[in-house]
Amino acid sequence: MNKEGALAAKWSGLIAFSALASILAGCSGGGGGGSSKPAPTASLSVDPGTIALGQSATLTWSASQGATCTASGAWSGAQPTTGSLEVTPTTTGPATYTLTCSGDAFTGNAAPTATLTVDPASAYTATSLVQDVAGGAARTTDALLVNPWGIAAGPTTAMWVANNHSDTSTIYDGNGKASPLIVHFVPSAGIDTFDATGMVFNGTSDFVVSNGTQSGAPLFIFDGEGGMIAGWSPAVDQTH
Repeated sequence: MNKEGALAAKWSGLIAFSALASILAGCSGGGGGGSSKPAPTASLSVDPGTIALGQSATLTWSASQGATCTASGAWSGAQPTTGSLEVTPTTTGPATYTLTCSGDAFTGNAAPTATLTVDPASAYTATSLVQDVAGGAARTTDALLVNPWGIAAGPTTAMWVANNHSDTSTIYDGNGKASPLIVHFVPSAGIDTFDATGMVFNGTSDFVVSNGTQSGAPLFIFDGEGGMIAGWSPAVDQTH
């Protein structure tokens, strides 16, 4: 073999060896591409999104199982991967809540945020005084307070309410306590039920009502769904 032939044989052997090494490397999975870690996932929300100072909202979150989550911003501390929490901010303005979740089984971290807007407190607060069924937030219960469509008070009277679906008018003091006096609507003129839709206080001597033997100007005047107008005068009938 001459010199040129020997060199050609040598390069052919090197090329074959290089190709074999590449094939073996590909079979061994040496790149490690199959073992990459996923990124964690996490979500965080607040409901409602706007409250007045002194009110509360609820944070709800969820993250990948196995992650470690830490709260920051308007809250703090370690948190489970799923949960909910009632928060009551002590200052007005935006309150931003952040939940950062990561772990050895993941690449990077997830850090969702939720912003709660806290408005200044109102000069007024709502208090539920009376309702028709038990189990609610009201201070008292009155089964006659069904679909009330009218409310009125005179200069020296308590609060009168016209109850559309119980055909009554009930009376309450400022604490929601019902008076023992209950006024009932009497059907007439071919109308089975009065079904009150509104009422007004009457401080005049107009619209005199009568029961046949007694008459007087009503302190309260009511209107019904069927077009009837009714008046209540204590001098005529205390309870109708």
